[in-house]
Amino acid sequence: MRAGIWSASWTGRSSSVRTPQTSVFGPAALVSYISQILTLAPGDIIATGTPGGVGHARHPRRYLGARSVVVTRITGIGECRNTCVSPAPINSKGVNIQ
Repeated sequence: MRAGIWSASWTGRSSSVRTPQTSVFGPAALVSYISQILTLAPGDIIATGTPGGVGHARHPRRYLGARSVVVTRITGIGECRNTCVSPAPINSKGVNIQ
């Protein structure tokens, strides 16, 4: 099992850098738990959520918006880029009206 340093940035600003040692659960514990629920294959990546100090917990507060670009990276593996879009408009009953 290989666990690298992972980082995230959005709209060109670094938001976090983490290592397996700074995680709440280590790689072995995660693989053990997840393997009880589904079959993992070589090359699978386990993404575990948001680190502390983002969004509402950040000072000043920062939130994603339309056209924000979120980039996640894992050393030695690569990166994934996602561009946020505006949500589709909904009516008062929560139904998409587009």
